[in-house]
Amino acid sequence: MQTPSQPIPREAAVIDLGPISAACRGLVSWYDRHLEGDEPPVAELDVVVNDLRALPSLPGRIGQDIDTVLSRRPDRRAGDVVGAVERLRLVANHQPAPPQPRIQPHKGRRRRREAARRTSQLQLPGIEPADEG
Repeated sequence: MQTPSQPIPREAAVIDLGPISAACRGLVSWYDRHLEGDEPPVAELDVVVNDLRALPSLPGRIGQDIDTVLSRRPDRRAGDVVGAVERLRLVANHQPAPPQPRIQPHKGRRRRREAARRTSQLQLPGIEPADEG
């Protein structure tokens, strides 16, 4: 662990997770649909792979996992790829897609009827309404 008295290493780099998480979201989305049996088009997987290849070389576990997914080595095991995709799921969820705009319901008769029902008070048994006057 680095203490405040130690200098910050000059070779440290800031990594923008936005494009990385977007590319990982595409991969995880395709993978989840595949697991559900939807048989997503391979053409979509080609786009996902190209998005991952377009990323800069990344250090650490994230870079290793992306390399594992993209690798075509004959010694690559399916379990390694599944583990890499599951770890990349964390990166995909790190910066979720922007929220969809809320759809406002149309104002109409139904809302007025619901509002009228909410404003009328129910009568309790045995209690007579007070006369206003």
